Amino acid sequence: MSALAHKSSRLVLGSHNLYELAKTFASPSPQAAKRGAELFTTIKTFLDQNIAVGAENMEILGLEAEALAQNRSSINPFIQGAAYDTVVDEVRKLVAQDAIQRTFAALQRMESSDQEITFRTVATEARVSTAWLYSRHELRGRIMGLRKSQSHVASAASALHCRERISRQNIVAPLRLRIKRLEEKNRELTELLEHAYGVIARTRVDNAT
Repeated sequence: MSALAHKSSRLVLGSHNLYELAKTFASPSPQAAKRGAELFTTIKTFLDQNIAVGAENMEILGLEAEALAQNRSSINPFIQGAAYDTVVDEVRKLVAQDAIQRTFAALQRMESSDQEITFRTVATEARVSTAWLYSRHELRGRIMGLRKSQSHVASAASALHCRERISRQNIVAPLRLRIKRLEEKNRELTELLEHAYGVIARTRVDNAT
């Protein structure tokens, strides 16, 4: 753009060419949507810099005929005002449509693989910005719904884990008490047995004398 400006030239996008290029999306090739999105992403970068867009050929022909009839020596061959805004809006929609499809595909993958779903993780997976996700109402609602669902599942899993832990404690506590009592009983029996062995030993000694 700056190099053209130094040469007193300007870059102009032909509206007819623009709509012809849009046919890329309609190609039967499986890569058509991806190729079209990449193409129009590049075009969008130029439109974001407010480059000129030429009018349709038939429209220019009509303007020249009108100028000739009015004895004017020049015409304005560029789209302006609301018509220019329409071109910009349609290009942005084509670019956004691919991003939307990528995001829904990313959500499907993440949901099926039980990945954590947040605006940040979805943005990374779909290769879009979090700001863009927040700006798309349908995607924002979907992400918030899935995030809430995951939160409920996590809460339910946590509650189940807590109940299982309490249940195990209720089972283990009586077992530990029973083991403690058996150990005490075993100690008492051991002491009684030692005492009996002592009595037997003394009796043998007494009988021997």
